Amino acid sequence: MGHAGERTSRWLAHAPRPRGLGMAMTWPHAAAALVVEIDRALNMPETAPAHVATACRVAKEFWRWGWRPNKDARVPLAWNPTWMRDSLTEEGIVEAWQLYLQLAKVRTRASDTGSGAVDALADRYRMPDDPEGADAPVWEREGRTYGRRLARLGGTLRRHFLADGGGWRTAADLGEYLGRGGSIIGGRRVGAKLTPAETREYRTLLQQFHGDETAWAQSQQHSGRERPLEIRAVDVGVSPRQSVRRPFPRRERPPHSKRRPWWSQRRLCPHTLPL
Repeated sequence: MGHAGERTSRWLAHAPRPRGLGMAMTWPHAAAALVVEIDRALNMPETAPAHVATACRVAKEFWRWGWRPNKDARVPLAWNPTWMRDSLTEEGIVEAWQLYLQLAKVRTRASDTGSGAVDALADRYRMPDDPEGADAPVWEREGRTYGRRLARLGGTLRRHFLADGGGWRTAADLGEYLGRGGSIIGGRRVGAKLTPAETREYRTLLQQFHGDETAWAQSQQHSGRERPLEIRAVDVGVSPRQSVRRPFPRRERPPHSKRRPWWSQRRLCPHTLPL
């Protein structure tokens, strides 16, 4: 950081750690404030709106990043994804909160029953049937590059990348299984495929699979798995045959020739509105 007056020539000195050059640093204070406020919300009573909203948001983001119930993290708050630090940004509240915790080397903990929020951190999460095999997480292995795009598609466990006849899926097969695009036929997506960025992440993952993982995949024989269900927005309170009508008719605009020019139309700005 550097500071100089206007119209002055200067060199900007970039220190390895921000020191402020005698000025008060606002970024650490803002980061600390966010961490403290989220901690306060999570420690509120179980029925408090702030607690439920924060817990649900944390659970949603962690699920999109690849968290699934396991023996080390039965609930989202017990999950510490240190392997995805390089991909964390400050664009989202939960993402920035997790980035600040990792920069400060702070780990979160939670009891086996979670915080008590029914919709987010309750103890109703189903533990995996095969935690050391098909349900083993793929992104938590040491020396592995985190694939954020594949995790958002739902590719988080070994079984998501397991081919029907054993071994790992090809990029085209994985696209048909987890990708987007194509068309919806009979409630199922057909013709889906991975984007170029998702394909690059999967090729990197294939190169980083360990020998024990590859040997396990080659020994597995199972029938084809159905594509995971997708969440789609639907109209609420409207039958399929009922069309959505506007509560009021749309105002008819006059022909262009009868409109007044923009400079003759009277407009009210916030400073001229009556109090």
